Amino acid sequence: MKMKFPERRTTYLMQRKAQAWAEQVNFNHHLRSVIDSADPHELINLLYQGLTHHLEALKEALTRFEPARKMLHTTKALFCVNELRLSLRYELYPQLVKNLNLLYEYLTRQIAWMLLQPMSPDFCREALRRLDEMDALLQPLVDSWLRLTEGAKAQGLGQQPGAGA
Repeated sequence: MKMKFPERRTTYLMQRKAQAWAEQVNFNHHLRSVIDSADPHELINLLYQGLTHHLEALKEALTRFEPARKMLHTTKALFCVNELRLSLRYELYPQLVKNLNLLYEYLTRQIAWMLLQPMSPDFCREALRRLDEMDALLQPLVDSWLRLTEGAKAQGLGQQPGAGA
């Protein structure tokens, strides 16, 4: 019977892991300070940036056939969409919010489908097609919200987030 030895922890590997951890911690501290000082418009922008980032990372994970990264970025993208849905303010613009909610519901279904499917070449092709479709639906909204945020900042209206997303 052959014994399996654990991975040898060289000083170099330990330093690399510590550096990666420190970079992540510093990034988290930076992100926390950005979130703490952000107005409601900027918070929605951060959610949109997070969503687009995770969808792009999901595309990369599918292209490289990496199941663990697929799960990570799929769940984080799903979290971003759910937070965007929670930010909707129905009392301000009911018809706009209804349409946004339908879009977010569609995105949630597409992302959840990707989360539940096992990795296979056919799945990756279909998932990449769906991600391109989601990107085409999401990009005009992200660009519009960014312009709205910049306009609100120019007028000094950073306290009310409008339709909420």
